[in-house]
Amino acid sequence: MQLEKVKVRIRCEMGACKGRAVYTIRLARVGIRSRIHICEECLERLAKCVEAATVVEGQVATSKLKSVETLKPKRKGNDK
Repeated sequence: MQLEKVKVRIRCEMGACKGRAVYTIRLARVGIRSRIHICEECLERLAKCVEAATVVEGQVATSKLKSVETLKPKRKGNDK
């Protein structure tokens, strides 16, 4: 994964942000959509989320993450 400066004028691809992208996050071996264009504000927010999710002094900082949801929906009814 690499962080590069954007060479063309393009919009930020993070959510509903309509800012101009300044950076491109280039992912290795992902396929056709292997780049994410991101503005400075969204990059700072992403960095804060990553920092909150990483290991701090040997413990995972899960208490800081309040808006993270799992991909699988919760089952209704039969709890086994």
